[in-house]
Amino acid sequence: MNILWIFIIVAVSFIAIGFISGLYIWVNSLSLENYLKKFKYERWRHLTSIKFIGPGQSNPIGWLRYIYGPEDNDDAIVLRRKDKIRIALPYMLTGFGAAFVVFGLTYFYLTRFHNR
Repeated sequence: MNILWIFIIVAVSFIAIGFISGLYIWVNSLSLENYLKKFKYERWRHLTSIKFIGPGQSNPIGWLRYIYGPEDNDDAIVLRRKDKIRIALPYMLTGFGAAFVVFGLTYFYLTRFHNR
């Protein structure tokens, strides 16, 4: 088996890990957001508001602070969903980061050693 195919298989595997983890995070984030909107409206309003724009917007920095912060950890449903997101986030970042590195190595291999 050619080393180029090994690079491609490894990269696709890392992308799959990142993509599956990302979907898992997305589903749990939507579930958490819907729960907060229904049962803790003020928290949801605070998390989805951006300056000069009302609630219901995307605020990823606010969500990350909330996911890793102590707010609402006394609620078992919120804590469980936050834990699921905390567990999956490093897998997603590692998967996409490693795929980026493997693509860089593949480019290096193709430009330096292939067809010589």
